[in-house]
Amino acid sequence: MSTTLSSRFCINYKRCSANTSRGATRVVAIARSQALRNRTQLRSIQPQHIRRASAERRNVGVSASTAPEDTVDDELARPNSAQMVRNIMEISPAGTLATVTEDGWPLGTYMPFVLNSNADPILKLRSSAIHTKNLMADPRCSLYVRTEFGARASLIGRVVTLDQSEESAALIAAFAERHGQDYGIDALAEDDTYCRLEVESIFYVAGLGMEKVPETVEASAYSVAEVDAICSVAQSLVHWMNAERSDELKRCAAVFAGLDDVVSAKLLWVDSVGCDMRAILKSGAPREVRLPFARPVIDERDARSALTMLGQLAWELERNYQPATPEPVQQKEK
Repeated sequence: MSTTLSSRFCINYKRCSANTSRGATRVVAIARSQALRNRTQLRSIQPQHIRRASAERRNVGVSASTAPEDTVDDELARPNSAQMVRNIMEISPAGTLATVTEDGWPLGTYMPFVLNSNADPILKLRSSAIHTKNLMADPRCSLYVRTEFGARASLIGRVVTLDQSEESAALIAAFAERHGQDYGIDALAEDDTYCRLEVESIFYVAGLGMEKVPETVEASAYSVAEVDAICSVAQSLVHWMNAERSDELKRCAAVFAGLDDVVSAKLLWVDSVGCDMRAILKSGAPREVRLPFARPVIDERDARSALTMLGQLAWELERNYQPATPEPVQQKEK
């Protein structure tokens, strides 16, 4: 970026000062003060070793090899595992259903789904499908779902046929709205049976951060976990950043993680409290980077602003830029 946030606010401030409206000048001044506070917050929330590595790179010029080994802090704020599984299920339209055949062998088949209010998957079973026959004999199964960034979860439990309640009718209608365009063997049919997967346990692998250790998530924690505020637009934000802001991602990885040999960087995931990216070094080794936001974001516009601010701050830190505070323009009394 060739123009800093502070300089853009200076330009706007001067333009506004030419206006005789005191109210307009005050609005711009307040906006500029908020931007400076955001920058200060962004600087302050960086873990100490990231701040130290960034300062060393600017002032001493040390290489990445001299930076602390734990430059990437994986304990930065992020949704917990139950919340992440909830997010995965919210953004995924389908998964792989594993059932037990009559001779005891596991069988995996494609399975679209929707979620009820407790986040239990609602499944459509075709009358002639093998997995339907398997479930009629043994209701035990698991539903495996995987995301673009590598996080995956297997929801383990038993299927129960939906009753004739209004809630069930609403869930069937929701399924038709989401999957009504499916065709072939996946097309809706009058003799389809709809079931609910009663989740008993969840096998989860995060796919983000330095440690990707499998863990078990309690079904009770999953059922009450809230969907992240920007979950529905997270993937579009990831695609936008990777397509249009790849240079900023590379700069963020280099500056905030203290790495001097970053070849490329890719955004993996974004949530209301931060984002995850993967940097590729000259050696070919990947490095995981978690960057927190100055404050939780509440919608897509807010998230775009936070991501842009991270890129701007990285640009300023890379150049050791110190924004100046302009003096307010005094208004002449009429």
